Amino acid sequence: MSRQRLLETGAGLAHRYRRPLSALALLVAVVMPLPTMMRFDAKTMEEALILVGGELVLEGMTPHGDFETLYGPADLWAAAAAFLVVGASVAVERAVGLAYRLLLLWAVHRITRRWGWGVATGATALAWAIIAPFGLMAYSWIGAIAFGAASLALALDAGESRRRWLAAGALAGVALLFRADLVLALALGLGPLLHAAGRAPTKRFAAGLSVAVAGYAAHLLTAGPSAVVRGMFVDPVLRLRSGRRLPVPPSWTDSAEHFARLDPMQGQETLFGLDHAAQLAALFWIVLLASATTVWLAWRARNGPLLALALFAAGTLPQLLQRPSHNHVRFVAVLILPALVAAIACRVRWRAVGGVLAAVLVLAGLIAVAPHHVGRAGYRTFLDRPESIVVSHAGRTIPVDNRQEGADIERILAALDTVGSPADRVFAGPETLARTNYSETYLYHLMPDYEPGSYHLQMNPGLANREGGQLADDVASSDWLILTDKFDDWSEPNTSVEDGDPRAAAVVESSFCALETVGGRTLYGRC
Repeated sequence: MSRQRLLETGAGLAHRYRRPLSALALLVAVVMPLPTMMRFDAKTMEEALILVGGELVLEGMTPHGDFETLYGPADLWAAAAAFLVVGASVAVERAVGLAYRLLLLWAVHRITRRWGWGVATGATALAWAIIAPFGLMAYSWIGAIAFGAASLALALDAGESRRRWLAAGALAGVALLFRADLVLALALGLGPLLHAAGRAPTKRFAAGLSVAVAGYAAHLLTAGPSAVVRGMFVDPVLRLRSGRRLPVPPSWTDSAEHFARLDPMQGQETLFGLDHAAQLAALFWIVLLASATTVWLAWRARNGPLLALALFAAGTLPQLLQRPSHNHVRFVAVLILPALVAAIACRVRWRAVGGVLAAVLVLAGLIAVAPHHVGRAGYRTFLDRPESIVVSHAGRTIPVDNRQEGADIERILAALDTVGSPADRVFAGPETLARTNYSETYLYHLMPDYEPGSYHLQMNPGLANREGGQLADDVASSDWLILTDKFDDWSEPNTSVEDGDPRAAAVVESSFCALETVGGRTLYGRC
């Protein structure tokens, strides 16, 4: 058989089996890093809140009303539902997070497959490569963009189908229950579609959107209107913003984010030349340029579905503009860059190859520009096989990334068990309570026999330490304190470096005595 005939035969087979080949390639890409992602460190405050908050919801407590959270209630409701069925654990919580990601990938694939299976495969694989290094936590933003993108996917294919318009509205409503601030992306992406569809589809979409209305109505009834308004709008928008905002545009010479400054990478990478801060700044501008380019290409081509995707993705940019950190780059690039791949592929003749090639070139370009943020993170996620280290206490376990750190955590909890009694109130927070920038919220998950000692399960600047807040009362009503000095050197160019209400620290000074210190954590009991 001639070479030409072989090529034609191979091309024919690839075309015939394009659907299973696309599914198989994406399945391998998704499954390959899952064991590593399940072992990612679980000490982050954000993931711990989902664990602890989900359990508290099962106990009848309400987000915003009984404990602090900054977003909609859907992520905690989803975690609580999973915990009710299977039990509370990091593995179950991350399984919920995986479900969000699978929905997001399905939506990207469904939207982009109209331009060919090669485009869909490339765009979806790129989305996974971008978001996978963030891990599997059931984070509210991931849930929001997953349901939002799924809503867009159904709306683009709805036509005259009443059920699809209704389902698209319901998915958009669920997205808003995760994050009310996704309304901009939904309006940009779905607004023109609804306008073009006419009155009847819009009514069906609105009927589905009533899911959000019903969900928030239930939340208002259980948590209370004032608590919901404070927790979802006043706290995150007015009180917290000055303590979490980072400079825009990001500096090319200084990493503004605290945890980025602690990263072991120093100086220039040996191969590509840009240092840590410059790589992040480059990614920031690349994402903005990619978004503008995709919208322009879609508009110029009069490609309605592509424009809807590009506008929806552009509507997520406030996430990046309020805090240009490496994670927030991922939160918006996961939609913007796959949309760019589709826009590029739509302009080439051989879309089957062009879509995959465009995705490869985009990813290669990101690695070349930011080998630390993209290349190293990708290697750790997809190719590295780190040692499995877990902390165990009271039948609970969490994965950690340092054996000594794990041993220290177990020792301080063992010290608490020697003096504490079930149902005692335990407060976990920073040693310097005038600066509430971060906390070890995961400790509450590891102490199921004790009661959390504060409304502020998380520590956020301008919230927990605000003048006249309840932190001092929370500390005073606690039986035991576990305070850490690990965040005392917190440094960001915002108001998080300023002291807040000193009363909580005064309560510790006057009413508590240090019992034991292990690895930067001190157990306090009443004097």
